[in-house]
Amino acid sequence: MISAFQRRFVVLALAAVSLALLAAGCFSGWPVTGPYACGKGCPSGMICDDGLCCVLGGAPACPTKVPDGGLCPDGSGPLTFYADVDHDGFGNPNASQLLCSKPLVDSYVSDHTDCDDTSAEANPNGVEKCDGLDNNCNGQLDEGFAMHTYYRDQDGDGYGDPNSTEQACAAPPGFVDNGSDCEPTDVNAHPGGVELCNGVDDDCDGVKDNHLTDTGGSCADAGLGVCAAGSYGCSGGVKVCVSSAAPSSERCDGLDNDCNGKVDEPPGCGGAPGFFDAGTAVMGGAQFLGSLTAGQLVAGCHKDFAGATAETFASRNWTGSGGGYHVMWFENSGGTWDVSGAGDRLHLDVSWSMVNPGSPPWGQASLPVVFLCSANGSFNRYVHVSNDGGTYYLDASLLLAATGSFDRHIPTGGGNGWIIGVNGSDAGAADLSQVKRVEVLTQIPQGTFTMGFAGDCGFN
Repeated sequence: MISAFQRRFVVLALAAVSLALLAAGCFSGWPVTGPYACGKGCPSGMICDDGLCCVLGGAPACPTKVPDGGLCPDGSGPLTFYADVDHDGFGNPNASQLLCSKPLVDSYVSDHTDCDDTSAEANPNGVEKCDGLDNNCNGQLDEGFAMHTYYRDQDGDGYGDPNSTEQACAAPPGFVDNGSDCEPTDVNAHPGGVELCNGVDDDCDGVKDNHLTDTGGSCADAGLGVCAAGSYGCSGGVKVCVSSAAPSSERCDGLDNDCNGKVDEPPGCGGAPGFFDAGTAVMGGAQFLGSLTAGQLVAGCHKDFAGATAETFASRNWTGSGGGYHVMWFENSGGTWDVSGAGDRLHLDVSWSMVNPGSPPWGQASLPVVFLCSANGSFNRYVHVSNDGGTYYLDASLLLAATGSFDRHIPTGGGNGWIIGVNGSDAGAADLSQVKRVEVLTQIPQGTFTMGFAGDCGFN
């Protein structure tokens, strides 16, 4: 049985042959025994038209293509047909061809009223739906449906970009009904996200790198010495090891307390070798204290004594005047000194002279007393420096002349004759591993004195 497709081909072919014979009289056309489907390949000299192999302007005639002469094989003029890609029976007015007949294989129709040839649901007979299409081709989209604001969700995390919106009756593809995304291109950053140390506001609370989940935990590369141990923190969006200890004055404890890569080095450990050496961070000063009661004398250190007035200390010389107590000090301005070691000692090389002693003479002045003071100025340990070479205690011994000197190495660690606290008790005594200041206290009845310190004074 021959199909309608094949019958059409034969009819068109015979018509073409008949026209040719009428024109030429003795023309003998190509014998056609049946249709040639393009899928099987066309013989040389033939083209494929609407699924069939044919000869344009010859025989077998092409069913739809217009020959070069502009007339169809039956002598009629061509007709305009419109592409119907969505097969809804309505053609695209912007995609047309002149053809001799309506194609059977290619989708073309004579209608040209389709407004959207990509959707079979959009044509003049369509029913309007909430789908973003002009279903009835009246020039309006989704008319009759309530419109809402939707936000573009570029990263697909379910949260929309507040700065990229569309009005629609339903969410278009890639849009959501909320505009709460603070990082529209980062799928991990959105309300309720997990905050990480990355310089991004992962949970969209308005603050970057807070409420972190990837910090904490111990680490050991935060610095040198005791500063090496720490825990992970966040700095500038980068996870770093933050030390759990700050640098402090070096102590004689086998640790690198000041975090400089060295252990138990002076001046922190063992004290400043020389109070007058450059780079030891030692500063000095002197004050007139006036009268002190017995309780004030031993209640603590005296640099910050209320009502004191400044005296001259320059070029290693201390000058004071007036009856009463006077104090001079050497202070560690960069921290404290640890002088608690068994072999640690304070070296003082001092000379003095008295001008215009009046009556009573300088001979009634008290010998110097040395205090080792803590950082807060509380009472520490003190020693009386006598000139007999071995007595270290607070007493009422007197100088025997208006001039004199002593040069002593006074042990600091392990007791060594120091009177500890008030009346020999430990009350108020500070740790000799954290000495802030050395004070030299003396008393004269009247007149002016000068006390000079040798350049090698210090802990040596």
